[in-house]
Amino acid sequence: RDNAPMIINIQSKRGAQKPFDNVKMANNLIERSLLEYIDDKNSEGRLVYELAMNAKGSFRYRKARGAVQQISHIAPHRPVWMRLLEIPSSKLDGEFIPHAKHLLSSNMLQWIKGASACSVKGYCFGHSLPRLSGPYILVFGIDQDDVSEVADRVADQIRNHEQGSHCQFLKETRG
Repeated sequence: RDNAPMIINIQSKRGAQKPFDNVKMANNLIERSLLEYIDDKNSEGRLVYELAMNAKGSFRYRKARGAVQQISHIAPHRPVWMRLLEIPSSKLDGEFIPHAKHLLSSNMLQWIKGASACSVKGYCFGHSLPRLSGPYILVFGIDQDDVSEVADRVADQIRNHEQGSHCQFLKETRG
């Protein structure tokens, strides 16, 4: 069986008075159906991000520096810029062991967000670990530049920590 990704073509009804609105409504219905189908709150951010990042054709999303503008999957469901960052992890005994707990401490989050109004959500530990994907951090906010800056800080922290000799996680799980 071919493992190629599924492609869904959405076209406006013939003679629709507002073709773009027609396609937008169909897109939203499919997205909501997929969110309901996966039934995993911790995987919703990844699904919404991936759908927007991979959209092609006339219904393209605004994208910049790894971020995409999309309707937020959490209240108040308004357009936000979002960027997803993979969390390094190993799979031991069928369970993901993520490596980024230090990023979610209140002091580190305060430094990462700086003066921005961005939100940083970690889907990587305990009850927030996604069932359907690897662990990740989702950065989202109204301003694209803020989202990119905050996400870059997260990526830098992950890279710096992995390169440090004090990283016990990598020593134990990756040899």
